[in-house]
Amino acid sequence: PDRWAVLARDGFSGVLLWRRPFSGWGPGAWDNAKHWSTPVSQPRRLVAVGERVYVTLGYRAPVSVLDARTGQLMRVLDQTGNTEEIVWVDGILLVRQRKEIPNYPPGATAWNVQVRRSGKKIPAEWTRLPTPPGGETIAAIQTDTGEVLWRWPEQRIVTLSLAALDGRV
Repeated sequence: PDRWAVLARDGFSGVLLWRRPFSGWGPGAWDNAKHWSTPVSQPRRLVAVGERVYVTLGYRAPVSVLDARTGQLMRVLDQTGNTEEIVWVDGILLVRQRKEIPNYPPGATAWNVQVRRSGKKIPAEWTRLPTPPGGETIAAIQTDTGEVLWRWPEQRIVTLSLAALDGRV
């Protein structure tokens, strides 16, 4: 069985500092057992800043705030369910959320579906989005209070495109 965990190591010695197991992750969570079916948003689901780690502890989970020294759960930001990307800027957490994170057609990979790649060897049903565009949101959350500062709904936000600089998102 899958055993998933977030862990922290000492940056100098590599010694394990803490390990926090979680479930709801891996090929079973995105309905595909192939290695290359890993969602392309996976590397944007964890941010470590100062004494805090912001992470989704599951594929469709909200953002959890962990103590960076111990791995202890500090709080869950319930209003961030289905978060696919997390960006931290100046004490504000920006999250890209979807109303629904889709299940992909059997045999399709997240990559095939997201880029809508078609070809002789790729069945047409793989290139159709499993859920129609829409229901995506960028939310700004004050990290010290968990308060939602604002939300911006969009029809479609390109995966891995969330960025912020100089007060602009």
